[in-house]
Amino acid sequence: MGKDKISDQLESAIANHSLQDSTSALIEVALDSVMEDGMLRDIPILGSLIGFGRAAVSIRDRMFINKLGYFLKEIESVPSEQRRAMIEEINASEKAAVKVGEKILYIVDRCQDHESSRAAGRIFRAFLEKEIDYNEFVSMTFAVDRLLFSDLVRFIVEEREWIPAWEASVYFGTCLIAFNELETSVEDQWDRDSDKPYVVTNNDLTVSVTEAGRKLRKILSA
Repeated sequence: MGKDKISDQLESAIANHSLQDSTSALIEVALDSVMEDGMLRDIPILGSLIGFGRAAVSIRDRMFINKLGYFLKEIESVPSEQRRAMIEEINASEKAAVKVGEKILYIVDRCQDHESSRAAGRIFRAFLEKEIDYNEFVSMTFAVDRLLFSDLVRFIVEEREWIPAWEASVYFGTCLIAFNELETSVEDQWDRDSDKPYVVTNNDLTVSVTEAGRKLRKILSA
């Protein structure tokens, strides 16, 4: 089955009022040691994602199913009408080069484990509830993908608004931080016996937490 068809079915499942039943089934399948082909057909999304003709689900399939289940579980509380409206709005927008369902498949597949996928699900819920826009959702989930979960947790519990650059190196390339301008000053050396003719101050490179970083802290600390 083509990728477009799979993403369409995922979008339908997300917008469906019975999402909670699908989510529970996905997590149950991931934990079950044997799942027969006939049972797979009864679970929305699943058959399309892993294909039929197999008596058991592979380890890789189970890992993906588990991550997808935890992602979807985070959006169960959002009314189905709201889920559907937001998905249709983004898919109709010229700004989104990739459909929502396809983007979610990419995101979940790249998540390291179910904890990272759960974090991505919370970010998607924030988008559905209009706390952030779609571009922020994509940027924040990219940060989740880039970071070890332990580093993500450390960022979330941090209260500092600025961080020394050497300490923030793990966050480089994400939307969570931005480099501060250097305010370096150079003055004549007051100590005439010194071998350095000038005194240089404020030359330490630092970064600040961005608005996106502050929003992510709020979303994931709730």
